[in-house]
Amino acid sequence: MHRLALVPPMHHHVIDSLSFTRSNKYDASLRMRVLFFAQLKDATGCDSAELAVSQPLRSDQLWDALLEKFPALAAHRASVRLACNLQYAHPQLLFNPDDEVALIPPVSGG
Repeated sequence: MHRLALVPPMHHHVIDSLSFTRSNKYDASLRMRVLFFAQLKDATGCDSAELAVSQPLRSDQLWDALLEKFPALAAHRASVRLACNLQYAHPQLLFNPDDEVALIPPVSGG
């Protein structure tokens, strides 16, 4: 008889608090989903992460938390746009605990 174990999807980090401690246990706090695209996936080693937060974050607080866990993002910060719930975020936006945040690298077309 085989038992199935529930595991997080590959290339996905679960982050408890701003310290980014990984955990597979259930946490009742709200989780902000953070998506990484293109070269940001390479820089972080994953395509998404979840950040357990209990209050809204300013963009600088969000960046500080992300850079603590993913220092390689620092090289991209100046050129990356933040999006919140499928819309580009303005600089004064507060990111709520249940938001989906995307880090959008520069794109080019031709």
